[in-house]
Amino acid sequence: LTSASLPLAIWIIRSHMASLPQDLESAARLDGAGTFIIMTKIIGPLVAPGLAAAAIVVFLASWGAFLVPLIYANSAATQPLTVLIPTFGNKVSTDFGLQAAAGLVAVTPPILLVVFLQKHLLSGLLKGAYR
Repeated sequence: LTSASLPLAIWIIRSHMASLPQDLESAARLDGAGTFIIMTKIIGPLVAPGLAAAAIVVFLASWGAFLVPLIYANSAATQPLTVLIPTFGNKVSTDFGLQAAAGLVAVTPPILLVVFLQKHLLSGLLKGAYR
């Protein structure tokens, strides 16, 4: 999962960092700010939307992963919900109510994450596109 998500996260964060103005750090140093103040008060708030966007995209990609957990997770105790949902049915019968309930539980966290962090997601993804 890391090999699939890491390049995307690096690309999002790098394009966001490239869109930041480079003169802010030197202007803050000229004003007498130290490294800690520059990182926490100036650079941190500017970098936060890009980091949030990368985190949301990587979380959504990891949450919906099916093939890798199917191969590496051997028992039901270690399998994520996306792999467990198809096991609620067999050749003879399928419990559609249980599958629907599990599907609803599986899609609720990503939907809530995107709804509550939509502002950060959009601003983080769009800030890197201006260069």
